[in-house]
Amino acid sequence: MRKTLTTVLFLLSALTFIGSFIIHVATYFGVTVTDRWPFAWVIYLLALALFAYDVADAKARTNSTGKAPLFTAFGPSAKLVAENVSKVLLLYAVVVFAIGFLEPSPAHLGHLERVGGRPVLSEGGRIVRELTETEYAHVQAAWMRGFSAIFLFFSGTTVLERYSLILLRKSDKSS
Repeated sequence: MRKTLTTVLFLLSALTFIGSFIIHVATYFGVTVTDRWPFAWVIYLLALALFAYDVADAKARTNSTGKAPLFTAFGPSAKLVAENVSKVLLLYAVVVFAIGFLEPSPAHLGHLERVGGRPVLSEGGRIVRELTETEYAHVQAAWMRGFSAIFLFFSGTTVLERYSLILLRKSDKSS
């Protein structure tokens, strides 16, 4: 039963990572997938739930009281690689998120919204400026890019943890 759950969670984690990656890459082309297809938010909810489950599972499996020891099933060199990949994903998420906040854009002048189908900036319920569709799409994609980078970290780390557990199950089986 545990082996089947590990395999199912690994496949689900891999699909979540692929979905997060596609959503993230789309933002570089000015496409905000979650605006076009709102059900895509399910990918992010799943990524967060799987990440939380893996942290709780790692703590329970290792009886850890401090930081959750992820990637424990990897050998020393593979564990180092997995930890570094996870750190790079986290660093990338922080940098992309920060750029989204620091990048000068019309969104810094007010609240981005649609009024009567038109993209506008508003402040206190008053329209400050009407935006072009291109400006609106750019700002939406930049915001989503930072957000999606964070979930790329969650889903990428989860895939690595699940893969390490599959390897652990295989080594236990062969012993």
